[in-house]
Amino acid sequence: MENEFKDTEIGKIPVDWNVATFSEIIDINPKRTLKKGEKYKKIAMTDIKEYTRKIQSYSDEEYKGGSRFTNEDTLFARITPCLENGKTAFVDILNENEIAFGSTEFIVLCGKEGITDSKYVYYLSISPEIRKKTIKSMIGTSGRQRVPNEVFGSIEIPLPPLSEQQKIAQILSALDDKIENNNQQNKILEETANSIFKEWFVDFNFLDENGLPYFENGGKMEFNEELGIEIPKGWSVKSIGEVSKFYKGLSYKSDGFSEDGIPMINLKCFERNGGFRHDGIKYYGGPYKKSHMVKKGDLVIAMTDVTQNADVIGNPAIVPETGSEINIMSLDVGKVETDEKLVSIGFLYGVFSSYHYLNFIKNYTTGTTVLHLNKDGIMNYEFPMPPQNLILEYTEIFNNIYGKISKNNLENQYLSNLRDLLLPKLMSGEIRLK
Repeated sequence: MENEFKDTEIGKIPVDWNVATFSEIIDINPKRTLKKGEKYKKIAMTDIKEYTRKIQSYSDEEYKGGSRFTNEDTLFARITPCLENGKTAFVDILNENEIAFGSTEFIVLCGKEGITDSKYVYYLSISPEIRKKTIKSMIGTSGRQRVPNEVFGSIEIPLPPLSEQQKIAQILSALDDKIENNNQQNKILEETANSIFKEWFVDFNFLDENGLPYFENGGKMEFNEELGIEIPKGWSVKSIGEVSKFYKGLSYKSDGFSEDGIPMINLKCFERNGGFRHDGIKYYGGPYKKSHMVKKGDLVIAMTDVTQNADVIGNPAIVPETGSEINIMSLDVGKVETDEKLVSIGFLYGVFSSYHYLNFIKNYTTGTTVLHLNKDGIMNYEFPMPPQNLILEYTEIFNNIYGKISKNNLENQYLSNLRDLLLPKLMSGEIRLK
């Protein structure tokens, strides 16, 4: 029976599967009750990351209205460009029986008891077929188009037995679980590197010749007039411009994008709190110059920002392995090329991740809806310059940490590709699970 198919109005499906309407087997915006004026967890659209199952964050706010949901519900972004960008998440961050609320631009999806598995509903909602049909159904003015709830009453899908739904969800969840575990490891590794940098080069508690924290154990300090603070005796002050060169990215036209093009590092490649996003890479087939090229290990900076709280502008990232010998960067990105005799990429990454730097560059940003960073904000930034041996010691630690992050990212790329390959095949019955 596992290899037998039958003809239906939606094509061939396994003989033991049924054809069902989406809204018949899945609850759309199920009833959840909250009291207005009281505080609950709130999930904003910005708390959901593109093509990521896990909700990234939340806030505690007074409930005045919005979508309501509980654990095992799916949040499906219905507005452009959030839907096209893959903003769909599975709720699993709440306490037992807790109800939260969120953006009015979420459609809440929930499995029906005895008919559909909750995690299967999530994977069904991110399947290419459902995404294609819902995106096509969007209505409204340009830039504010939305999916109407009614569309789910016209989408017919192949429905496997509940036991097979659970097996499908289990396979796909195992891949996402590993991806989330790697992401959590990377977050801890990134925090570790930043903590060491702060301890050594901001708080000046690097280990002295006796293996003791320098500042805490009475290390000699001297006041520096340029920075207006005390720094370890013998250290100097340098600007980013004195130890590096800056290159701006390519001003391009959208018709230059091509699936057969070379990887383009752009604004979407930057995490909100620093770091690189592989799923942000675009591919470009148009003309470019040598100065627009970047390679694995290069240090790049976000030069624009469209987030509400300026979470991205000025953030650093290191270009990872992309599978291509040639990569280019867009105009939203700048490259900082270091003089390795003076500083390392790892050291400058720490400088660019520091609170003092990120606060300093705010004076060099312009714009309202879209922020732009003047390169002078980067090149004029001054920092305490430690001796070479300390930079080399930190760089070795950083490289080991970054190597582990890179390994996890490469594994996540493989796991994501495998999940995306399996998902439509499992949902259509092309691959069956015993």
